[in-house]
Amino acid sequence: MQSITLQEYQEWYEMNCNSLYHNSPYHQPSWLDAVSRGINFEPVFIGINQDSKLLTVIPAFFTKRGPFNLFGSPLRGTLTSTLGPVSLFPVDQKRDYLTLVNKVKDFARQKWGVHYCRFSTHFNQNDSNPVLYSDWEIEQPGSYWL
Repeated sequence: MQSITLQEYQEWYEMNCNSLYHNSPYHQPSWLDAVSRGINFEPVFIGINQDSKLLTVIPAFFTKRGPFNLFGSPLRGTLTSTLGPVSLFPVDQKRDYLTLVNKVKDFARQKWGVHYCRFSTHFNQNDSNPVLYSDWEIEQPGSYWL
């Protein structure tokens, strides 16, 4: 995992837009840039490479509120209902997705000293028995505080 710039994300996104899995209007670089400017959150991007090829990007927002560093894909207040990874391959298995999110959480805590992480998932919101990590808490169906 590595942090990439908005410019790097935009170039990768535009080159691969038609073949990306889990793509939504919220993943568009112009949306992320406009939202970040409007609410003064920093857009951050975590890239996952294999054999030096960028395969997956997790766009997110970062901000400081008082003494706390907040990270979310997405954060509340961004008018972005879901975000999460956009990828050249599907991340369809819920367990794979949760493992990825847990690794992203650890990376964000190391890279930006994050105190609060939030993710919204594209998986079934009606899952009454999600398998979560011990330090996760459900905020509402499909959103998790880590």
